[in-house]
Amino acid sequence: MRLKNSRKSDECPNSRKSGGDGTGSEEPQPWTILGTEYLHREPWLTLRRDCVQLQSGRVINDYFVQEFPPWINVIAVREDGRIVLIRQYRHGIGKVYYELPAGVHDREGESLLEAARRELREETGYGGGRWTRWMDLSANPALQNNLSTTFLAEGVNELGSQELDATEEIAVTSATPEDLLRIIDSGQMLQALHTAPLLRYLMTGGNGALGRGELEKENG
Repeated sequence: MRLKNSRKSDECPNSRKSGGDGTGSEEPQPWTILGTEYLHREPWLTLRRDCVQLQSGRVINDYFVQEFPPWINVIAVREDGRIVLIRQYRHGIGKVYYELPAGVHDREGESLLEAARRELREETGYGGGRWTRWMDLSANPALQNNLSTTFLAEGVNELGSQELDATEEIAVTSATPEDLLRIIDSGQMLQALHTAPLLRYLMTGGNGALGRGELEKENG
């Protein structure tokens, strides 16, 4: 993506030039942040404007970044091999779709794994099982600062009823791996951060999990 300065000036105040001919022959390096300004700060929308200097020395005066807390998703597989799914209305796109149980890691002192276990229990009533950190993704690495972490929970059981927030309206269902592939292929699951780890699960049969040592340590 080619970016252009939205201001008339060529550089931020106190910016500096670095070496390099800008031909793209060098390994890209992190940009130097020359200045940051927060334009909006709310729990669900934080927007900042950075003034950054590229490796070539060029300066982008207005580079906008959205800040979000980490997101977590769960591929919950029952003992019979069916995958637990939810259906809920998404106002941004104005439709109801299939999704994975998911949520936000926004509680102080809570690990990603603990947040994932909590969200699965609250949204679906399921819990237990063997948990593995499965996949880390970014919704938009150019414009967002957070990651989405998916956990694989194998052998989950229904522990009770849902414990939804006042504004949550979620239907719980399940699908076989074959039905899940048809759901994705037919466009009934639109959330890319959910379809990617699910397709990886379907392709590997549940093998190839990431960070097993880290997760086992987290489990104690």
